[in-house]
Amino acid sequence: MGPKLAEIAQPQLQQDALVRLGREAVVALADATGETAQLAVLRQGERHILAEARCRQGLIVNTAVLGSSVFGSATGRVLLAHLDQAKLKELVRKAGESYRKLKAELARVRSEALCIVRPSGAQVVGLGVPVFAGGGQMQAALGVYLPGVRFRGNHRKEVIGLLKKAGTNMSMRLSAELGEAPSKGEG
Repeated sequence: MGPKLAEIAQPQLQQDALVRLGREAVVALADATGETAQLAVLRQGERHILAEARCRQGLIVNTAVLGSSVFGSATGRVLLAHLDQAKLKELVRKAGESYRKLKAELARVRSEALCIVRPSGAQVVGLGVPVFAGGGQMQAALGVYLPGVRFRGNHRKEVIGLLKKAGTNMSMRLSAELGEAPSKGEG
């Protein structure tokens, strides 16, 4: 009964750890960057926000205006970049998107472990990085959203560096919490 019970409980334990650590990570990231931070997951082909922390700037990004599209957001594209090809093709087909165009973008996101999105018509920049658990399994995407006017110079470099560090730290903490060794993709 012991091993079977642990097997049954594992998905809920992973979800609980992801939500708890995600809340901590987005609050710390928002405080460090001075920008809005989110943790997102992919559920049934849709991007769901597990945690969000807003900054105390005078000019902030209302992330609700950006929508919840997995294709148009930085965290959504990170989530797509780590799907297996069959699932990705099915999502793309259902959404009526171009697989060829998206494939090259997602390959770049995987290789750089970073996605930067500037939605057309919006004066917003979104950034996303993957969050892994042991074995290289992507669990979520951690993101920062900010006005484009602030995404330049030293602040640009600082935000990217802090986001990447937060993604790596959360991956390591999640792996440790779940009793798994961190994978190569987590650092």
